[in-house]
Amino acid sequence: MGDERDMYIAAIDTGGTKITGAAVDEKGNIFDPIRVENTGRNGKFVIDTYSSIYSRLSEKYCFSALSIGAGGRLDREAGVVKSAVAIYTDYIGLNIKKEMEERFHLPVCIDNDCSMALRGELWKGGLSSYHKVVSLILGTGVGGAVAVKKDSGEGWEVTQAELGHFILHPDGRKCLCGQNGCVEKYLSGTALWQSYNELVGEEPLSSGYEFFALVERKNPDAWKILEAFKNDLATCLISIQNIFEADAVLLGGGLIDTRQYWWQGMLELVEKKRNKNLAPMAIQAALNGNQAAVLGAAKLALEMLGEEKG
Repeated sequence: MGDERDMYIAAIDTGGTKITGAAVDEKGNIFDPIRVENTGRNGKFVIDTYSSIYSRLSEKYCFSALSIGAGGRLDREAGVVKSAVAIYTDYIGLNIKKEMEERFHLPVCIDNDCSMALRGELWKGGLSSYHKVVSLILGTGVGGAVAVKKDSGEGWEVTQAELGHFILHPDGRKCLCGQNGCVEKYLSGTALWQSYNELVGEEPLSSGYEFFALVERKNPDAWKILEAFKNDLATCLISIQNIFEADAVLLGGGLIDTRQYWWQGMLELVEKKRNKNLAPMAIQAALNGNQAAVLGAAKLALEMLGEEKG
């Protein structure tokens, strides 16, 4: 049982392939993580999974709040899903905050999962020397967020940025959002293995893990796809700098675990092709991996509770 003198947040992160939750204390220590495969693809499954994770954790901890990183564009104050790509049914319009508050009778806050991940890195990722940070999350899909340090110098303003639907290749591959040529169709883990299948004219791969197994074995077709990935990522990062004039860009998501295959080449391409009228932008790998969004969800709740106390 958690120490009643400590404050615990029930923090949940929604990924493309999994939904994870944990108890997080005020120092950012993570306890009893739970993982559920994200297979339901509908609003009811999402809400029921959040509820199941919270219920399991609350058997051991007394929580001060529940905080959820969810997919799609969200109205953070109202707790409502405003829009999302066509993966889920009965999800747009869902009032996650109201549903969870009515079930569990405690404060609930929500934000986009990529915004939560950036919050986690700002809290525990050593980014305090920067003024503006943009995150690019490369996972099953691609997302992002922008953080600007508050004028007081204490804390950050974090906003969602749908960088996965920035158009990288006009008239390119059809995206789930309805556009063509989105970043997500070229820089996600899903895009890599689908690009390989497209190149070889069959469908031997069904995951990013299988793709990088081929990279590890020096498969020439896999390396051809990886070269295109490096070039596209460099182009995307250069565009991010031109648009946001950020001090740093933070690369996160599951693909960061494979950076030994592409990181140095990507940096060289950025330096070669970037806008030389701007100062170099720091490019950093996220330090907290899949825990970043859980940490960020906890941080948002702690800030909310602090404002309420004040």
